[in-house]
Amino acid sequence: MPIKWIKYKRKKYTIDEVLNQKVLEDVYPTPYIHAAIEERKWEKIPSVTQCLNGTREEYLKITTDYEINLDDKVFSVMGTAGHSVLEKSAKEMDLSAEIRMYSHGITGQRDLLEEYDGYHRIVDFKFIGAFRAKLLHDDTTKNEAWWDYAMQLNMYRIMVQDNPEEKRELHPEKPCWLFGLIRDAGAYASRALKVNYKTFFTPAPLYTNEEVLEYFHDKRDKLITAISRDILPPLCSTRETWEGRKCKSFCNVRKECKKHERISRQTT
Repeated sequence: MPIKWIKYKRKKYTIDEVLNQKVLEDVYPTPYIHAAIEERKWEKIPSVTQCLNGTREEYLKITTDYEINLDDKVFSVMGTAGHSVLEKSAKEMDLSAEIRMYSHGITGQRDLLEEYDGYHRIVDFKFIGAFRAKLLHDDTTKNEAWWDYAMQLNMYRIMVQDNPEEKRELHPEKPCWLFGLIRDAGAYASRALKVNYKTFFTPAPLYTNEEVLEYFHDKRDKLITAISRDILPPLCSTRETWEGRKCKSFCNVRKECKKHERISRQTT
């Protein structure tokens, strides 16, 4: 369901109050508000991103009204703007950019497909903080820190390979790449973490098709089943909640989730 309320200084406003009655016009310009509340409509087909998130989180975002804080959307808006600039540049060069794909009952949108070393490669742009950048850049095993990003890119790889219209052969060893742009480069956080670079570009680890499809088929089916039967999924996993940090500050539906947990405890 769409965002219903916007929270500002402990008070909730409806979307109508913010957009039409302009109750926050002294706080935010209208274009920022529109960009911050923009959502992808649920089309009854799970996306790669939805499958990587917790099933309960995505179920509640689809089935319940919830509130957001516009300040919390700053990095999201900046990332969207950055993607738009890169997409414009890619299309001016006649490159395949921001293409919506469909395969295995899942949708996904790749950022870029370009020639590389006689083949082609998929490139994903990530606007990330210094802490995440350090984990990705310094993870020599490319295991824990890379799991979400590598799963996403490997699913895009499968989608490209499954599409007969692509007619592009991906690089056999390095088909998936991540280009990281560090949004707080040069700031105190970066210096404290000794992140002395502003971008990095590196191949992502390759996972087997079996491993990738087993995961995405399972998450796809769980989300579709939960929505079709209107059954609240179990709590999100430790990985999906960033070891609980997402539940405290970053999940938009955390209040609805906690409400369900309170009701559950009262009835058991």
